[in-house]
Amino acid sequence: DDGLFPTVTQEYYIHVMTNSIFEVDNSLLSLYPNPANEMVYVDYNTQGDDISMNIYNMLGEIVYTLNAETSGRYHTSIDISEFSTGIYTVELMSGEKISFKKLIVE
Repeated sequence: DDGLFPTVTQEYYIHVMTNSIFEVDNSLLSLYPNPANEMVYVDYNTQGDDISMNIYNMLGEIVYTLNAETSGRYHTSIDISEFSTGIYTVELMSGEKISFKKLIVE
C-alpha cells in the first residue's frame, strides 16, 4: 500500500477434483428456508448411490460434512445455529453427479 490507493484483496472458491468427471445436476438438491438462521432442511434425490455432502464457508473451508448410504429421495435437517453470518456453498456428490447450492445464513 503506497498510501495513494487502497489495497484490494479478493478470495476465490476453487474445488479441484482429479481423475473424476462429474455431471453437474443442480436439480438433485434443494435447501429451505434460504436464507436461514437456525436450521436448514435439505432434500436430495439419488439413483441408488451413496452421497457425500459438504458445506463450505467463503474461505473454502469445510464447515459441515455428511456421508450417507441412501437411495431415492432423502430429507434431513442441519443445525446451522453455530454458523457465522454469511454465504456458504453446499456441495452434494452422488455417483457421477454433483450439485451446488448457495446457502445464506443470517
